[in-house]
Amino acid sequence: MLCCLHCVGALGGDFRWARDTTILVRDTVGPPDSATVFVLSYSRGSCKTSICTMDSYPTHYSPIEPEKNPPVTVIAMKTKTLHRYPHGDFTYDYSLHSSPDTSYPGSSFVQHQVTANVSTTLLDKYPVLFHAGVFQTNIPYINNYIDANVQFDRRTYGSSLLNQEENRILGRIRGDEQKDSLLYASSVSRYNSNQSLYGWLNSDKQVQQLISSANVLKQDSLQGDSAANGALAQLRGMTPNMPSASVAQALSAPAVPKPGLQDTSKLNSPDTSAVQNAIAFIQEYDGKLSAWQKSLKSQDSLQHQFDSSRNALQARKDSVDKLSNAGDLNGLKKMYPDSSKGGGSWLLGIRQASIGRSSVNYTELSAKNISVLGVNVEYCRHYYAAFAAGKIDFRYLDFLTGTSSPNQYVILGRFGVGEPEHKHLYFTVYTGTKQTSYVNTSGAPDVNHLTGITLEGRFPIDRNTYVTAEVAKSSYPQYIATGAASGKMLSFGDRANEAYSLQFFSYIPWSDTHIYGMYNRMGVYFQCFNLFNNNANTSTWQARVDQYFWRKRVVVNASVKRDDYSTPFVVNNYDSKSVFYSLQASLRLPKLPVFTAGFLPCSQLTSVNGQLVENRFYTLMGSATYAYKLRSLLMTSSLVYTRYFNSSNQAGFLFYDAQSWFFNQTILLHNLTLSGSATLTKSPGYTLLSAGPGVQWRISPVISAGGGIKYNSLNGTPEPLGYNGNVSWQMKRLGRLALSYERGYLPSPSGRLFQNDWGRATYTKTF
Repeated sequence: MLCCLHCVGALGGDFRWARDTTILVRDTVGPPDSATVFVLSYSRGSCKTSICTMDSYPTHYSPIEPEKNPPVTVIAMKTKTLHRYPHGDFTYDYSLHSSPDTSYPGSSFVQHQVTANVSTTLLDKYPVLFHAGVFQTNIPYINNYIDANVQFDRRTYGSSLLNQEENRILGRIRGDEQKDSLLYASSVSRYNSNQSLYGWLNSDKQVQQLISSANVLKQDSLQGDSAANGALAQLRGMTPNMPSASVAQALSAPAVPKPGLQDTSKLNSPDTSAVQNAIAFIQEYDGKLSAWQKSLKSQDSLQHQFDSSRNALQARKDSVDKLSNAGDLNGLKKMYPDSSKGGGSWLLGIRQASIGRSSVNYTELSAKNISVLGVNVEYCRHYYAAFAAGKIDFRYLDFLTGTSSPNQYVILGRFGVGEPEHKHLYFTVYTGTKQTSYVNTSGAPDVNHLTGITLEGRFPIDRNTYVTAEVAKSSYPQYIATGAASGKMLSFGDRANEAYSLQFFSYIPWSDTHIYGMYNRMGVYFQCFNLFNNNANTSTWQARVDQYFWRKRVVVNASVKRDDYSTPFVVNNYDSKSVFYSLQASLRLPKLPVFTAGFLPCSQLTSVNGQLVENRFYTLMGSATYAYKLRSLLMTSSLVYTRYFNSSNQAGFLFYDAQSWFFNQTILLHNLTLSGSATLTKSPGYTLLSAGPGVQWRISPVISAGGGIKYNSLNGTPEPLGYNGNVSWQMKRLGRLALSYERGYLPSPSGRLFQNDWGRATYTKTF
């Protein structure tokens, strides 16, 4: 726009005008992040006239802000250490029974049991577990024992080693983060330098002087000044790189008057000193603009390096957390290889290293889930080796004579290649002695010497399916059928002392289905430490399916099993082919009761005077449990139904074809827990009803007590009341003492209820 000189006063302020002056004025109205630039150009015209040109350009002030990088994190090192001092627990349990059950003759049976578990670290590096147990009783059918066990705590050692490796890697990452912090500091320093240059380039004073210098040069260039033309060319090269678009727009505006004004040829030329000052300022501005652009690129490069380094470090920390949670020690070591030798990782291959009482769990045809008092060692680091030797406690249950079991022992060796949980091939050899199902001439249980070998392998079919197969041969027992000849263990043409086992496992992810199949075939003279010798050709197969529906809210388990026994040791040869079916299901829905149901089989082989008798029956069970809140009261209701499908001619069962209903209700009321239960049992020979209330009172944080009574009615005739009581006291550092007593009544063959008193005292101390 054009105006006379006096119009400038409308903008306010005191201006001192010089020849060919350009002034930059910012509007004070509006938000601080925006402004309006007024470019006032004053020049002297002919005949002592003056020309004032004013143009306005809206601008938006957008200073460069640094990226808000997170502060450099100092990784906290994990300080989990092994327990240097012993810690564990001690328990003493005393119980008194007037009779364990109605089928046991005798009374006033007492049991004492002491157990102690201690965990400590040897040489501040190797964690070990100590276990000791003592059991003493006057029940003739149960053996007394004194057991002790010490074993290497592989799990604790592995956790400690994993923690050490994790700390080592996190220390390396922390060192890298310190280098990263120096890179971040350089980036911040470069940003501050950029901001300083940007502030100078975009300040009102410098922009005003730049526009004024540009107009001076434009006016001089109209007179043909080559120096002014060169400076203007330099200015045009600067314009695209200006930090402010509004300034660039102002610089590109023509210097000539707009149409209607006087001819530019009549304008007076600027002073030489003004032109030189304008050229010098433009050169200075261009130098700082180039420095700002170069510094900006350097800052972008530093920022890119910092972002890349930070993302890489974060990815490493995520990998460390993932591998640590998965317990992958080898994966951690691959991240940052450790040049130091040793480390003790080879000890992680120890799966079992114990002296004393321990469990041996090898294969179906050698030894599985048996208790050994001796030495048990198992090691696997790709190659597998195991050894166990000691005393065992195989015993046929004999409630008629109560004779003690003979001395028995086992020695097993096993070696192969592969992890037990993955593809492997293992060879096993075993020998020892084991109780037989018959007695010697003195009437005491006899023992068999046995030796055997097995070859077992696991073969994956795909990621979710695998097959386990095993074949075994054993020595002949001492007692064989009349007229039969004892064969050699390694006679591979003899099938009487052979055994085969085949197992199939599969999981179908898309349907969430688990499938299991098994087939075992054992010859009549085959012997191992995994079964009692029944002197029969045995064939067993089983198929089981576990199916989950509706996000595991519905679970169905179905199985079918067949046991085939045939033996030449009894009159007319005993031959049994039993097929058992089982079905279980459960339903769990939010805010609704939990329902379960099952149809389960049971089979029992009994030897009476050398004759095998098999008892088979099914059990039907259903239950519903509901935990809910009624106003401010928490309640739980349970209902259980059981039905036994056995007959009166089956040996060993006094009560048959029985049904049972059980109901229980609990109410949680502050420090009181109120309960009530009722049980109704019906059989062709009797009807028993038991019901009564109970209460448990939490007197204080360290003391609680409770009790209850029970009403009994047999075949409609009221019987004496039963009752029970208990008290528990936490004696601070001294430990916990619990006392309980119950007088109950059980049905007996005499048609009356049999009184059964039971008392118990337990002391527990942790340290």
